Amino acid sequence: MATPRWQDPFDDMSDEEFDAHVDTLFANRPRAVGVSLRVNPDLLERIKRQAARADVPYQTFMKSVLETAVTRLELHTPATTRGTGLTAKLKAEPTDRSGRRRASAESLPSRSKRARHGRTSTETRRPGD
Repeated sequence: MATPRWQDPFDDMSDEEFDAHVDTLFANRPRAVGVSLRVNPDLLERIKRQAARADVPYQTFMKSVLETAVTRLELHTPATTRGTGLTAKLKAEPTDRSGRRRASAESLPSRSKRARHGRTSTETRRPGD
């Protein structure tokens, strides 16, 4: 039995038509920019673990997580306050070794806020309150 001969699907195109076809394909392709990013080793391991669970390469997983997070921020942040809200707050809040935000004095409600809600710093919320 003879093996079917492969036929180039672009044989019928002229060189100019082929070049125009390739240019069209690449013009519609979204551009990507290479980025170098330093990440805490513990966070990178967590990312790799989650990427393995999703059965995707970890860099693809990271791009997906970043895209999702930024889209959520944009949807929940009014255009007039972009750049002054969560981004500024995240920069100001310290993180632990794994990259998670730690509670700082600035991120906790002020004493006056607690007092406005009828609680002092020593009172705790009881179930049912």
